[in-house]
Amino acid sequence: MNRYLHLVSIILILNSCASKPNPGQYSHGRTPHHRKNKNYKVVNKPAIISSELLDHVPGTAIPLSSYNQIRNPESIRAYHAGRYIDPSDSSIMYEETVLYRIEESSRWKPAATYTFTPPYSTESAYDKGTERSKELLSDLYLAKMAETNRIYEHSTESLKILNKAKQVTMDLMKRENKDNDALLKELAAAKIREKQLSDKLNILTNTLKKVISAEKKRQKIEQEYNKAYGE
Repeated sequence: MNRYLHLVSIILILNSCASKPNPGQYSHGRTPHHRKNKNYKVVNKPAIISSELLDHVPGTAIPLSSYNQIRNPESIRAYHAGRYIDPSDSSIMYEETVLYRIEESSRWKPAATYTFTPPYSTESAYDKGTERSKELLSDLYLAKMAETNRIYEHSTESLKILNKAKQVTMDLMKRENKDNDALLKELAAAKIREKQLSDKLNILTNTLKKVISAEKKRQKIEQEYNKAYGE
């Protein structure tokens, strides 16, 4: 009898020391009693790390959910521009198109509170009316006119410089023509003087030839006389 009681007491002690099951180790918090179902599978859930712990790790990528708390996103809007004629060339017409404009650039957010702005907006001038499109077309027209005026002023100034250079060239040509006329006149006068000197030289040459011929004749006559009558 004592041995039987001793055996029962040992069984009770061992039963009280057995570890209790952890409900978190089983899917949907089920207890080991569900192991009776053959289709039941035990699933171990992965550990979840808080993003607050990751923020304190150097070099950790910032979660997308935290971007809007650090920087204000870029704001881009679309504007519809209808057909318009080129102000500098009336033979050119531009087809209607959609212009995308950065309304607000991305910037740092020093304050802790913020107002979310979508990075891209599908809002167009059709939704807001044509006032913005008219303003944009007016800006384009003014820019084209300013560029046209700048080109016209530059062309006018270049034309003035060209005309001035042309006038200087004409003056030089006139001066050269006058100098050429004077040179031609002097050359003609020199030719006349040369001809006159040539004519005089010919006369002197002929006279000298006559004198030499007469001297030869005189000497011959004198020689014949000396032979005939002796000295």
